[in-house]
Amino acid sequence: MMKKRRRGQSPNKRTAEKAKAIFLEHLGRTANVSQSCALAKIGRTTAYGWREDDPAFATAWSIAEERGTASLEDEAIHRAKVGVSEPVYYKGEIVGYVRKPSDTLLIFMLKARKPDVYKDRVDVHHTLTPEEIAFKKLVFGHGFGPGATHG
Repeated sequence: MMKKRRRGQSPNKRTAEKAKAIFLEHLGRTANVSQSCALAKIGRTTAYGWREDDPAFATAWSIAEERGTASLEDEAIHRAKVGVSEPVYYKGEIVGYVRKPSDTLLIFMLKARKPDVYKDRVDVHHTLTPEEIAFKKLVFGHGFGPGATHG
């Protein structure tokens, strides 16, 4: 009869190597640590402990995380451009499907990839009233007003 492992207890070496491989493979597909731990049947504490104690595992984790993130980015691009299939209802029944791309996702991707072109811009221009100019001259001196350089 196999003894059940308590939460947080490290698996034996052979089981650990198998769990590490499962964890890293799933992390490389999803970039999701919690799901990868669940699939490998290990606790998050165990996985983070391995990453802290084993430089080779830490490197493999980073590489897998980058692959997983690239996979998520590929899916985001696909959803932004091609979209996802959504059901069309008529009188409560599905009568077909329509593909809906995501304009919002496309906007976020453009802002992330080309912030100099697509960033949100806020231009603030304020013209001082004669009363505001008089007040500023009183407070700051006569070098304040139209034509004066401020800064």
